[in-house]
Amino acid sequence: MSIAARKLADLFKAQASAIEEARASTPSKATVTRVEDGVTYVKFPGAEEETPLDDGMGAREGEQVLVDRGTASVVANGSTSIRLEEAEDLSYQSQAMAAAARSVAEATGQHLWSADDGLHVTDTARDAYEAAAGSGFDDLDPVTKPYNNVLMNSLGQLFRRGDVNLLALLAGNSEGQGRGVAVYDGEGNASQNIVGSFGKDGVEVGAWYRVRIVSDGMHVVDPLNVELAAYGDQARIGQLADFHIVTTSTQMEFHQGETLAGYVSNNELNIPNAVIGRSMRIGDWAWVREDDGNLSLVWIGDDA
Repeated sequence: MSIAARKLADLFKAQASAIEEARASTPSKATVTRVEDGVTYVKFPGAEEETPLDDGMGAREGEQVLVDRGTASVVANGSTSIRLEEAEDLSYQSQAMAAAARSVAEATGQHLWSADDGLHVTDTARDAYEAAAGSGFDDLDPVTKPYNNVLMNSLGQLFRRGDVNLLALLAGNSEGQGRGVAVYDGEGNASQNIVGSFGKDGVEVGAWYRVRIVSDGMHVVDPLNVELAAYGDQARIGQLADFHIVTTSTQMEFHQGETLAGYVSNNELNIPNAVIGRSMRIGDWAWVREDDGNLSLVWIGDDA
C-alpha cells in the first residue's frame, strides 16, 4: 500500500472511530416525573428510582429530556416538534463532524484550534502561529513559511496568508455586511484589494478595470473613472456627475451633470442653448460675424 493510500485509510479509520466515540457519548434520555422546589426529578428507562437534576431548566412533568454529564435540556413536549431520536442523532453527528474535522486537519498536517475570534485551521501549531502573528508575520515566506490559515466564526470564513485575506465567505450577520463571496489580490485587506465580489446585490470583477453587474444593468469602469453602463434600453458613457452621453433606441443625449445640453433624434440636432464663434451655415446661406462686429447674411453658393 502506498503512503498516500495508507494515509487515506488512516483518515477514514479515524473518522469512523470519531463517529463511534460520539455515539457512545450520546446523552441519555429520561422522562420528567415531577418538579419540586426548583429541582427536576427524572426517571431513566428501566430505572425504578427518580434522579434529581438541579439545573433550573424549567421542564414540566411528562416532558422528555436529554441528560449529558449532569445537565439536561428539553427536547420533546407539546410545543416542540423535534423528535427525541432526531435530537440524539444530531447530537452524535455534530460531535462526529467536529472529531472528523480535527482528524482531517491532523492527517493533512493542519492544526485545528479555537480562540475568541473563532475557529482556526493553520499550517503551523497554535503557539508558533500566534507568535508569528504577534510579530506581524515578519518571517512569512510564500514557499517555506506561508502561514496559510482559515478563520471561521458567525460572520463567515476567511482564507488568509498570514493576516492578509485571500478569500472571504461572508454570512451577512453583521450590520452593513452583505452576504456573498469576496476574492482579494493578496496584497491587503482594503476594499481596493478586492478583485472580485459575488452577492445578491450584484457581481463585480476587477480592481483597476472593473465590470459591475447589478440590478440596474452592467457597468464597466476604467482607472480614469470613465464608465460604460448598459441598463434597460439605454447605454451610457461617462459618470453621471460629469459630462456623459446616453443613447437609447430613439435618440442620443449629451449631458453635463444633470443638465441635458443637447440631443439628436429623428435626424435632427436639438440644442437648447448654443454659442457660435464665427459663422453658421443654412443651405446656401451663412450667418457670418464680420471683423467690425456686425452680423451678415451671406450667399455662399450652391449647397455642396
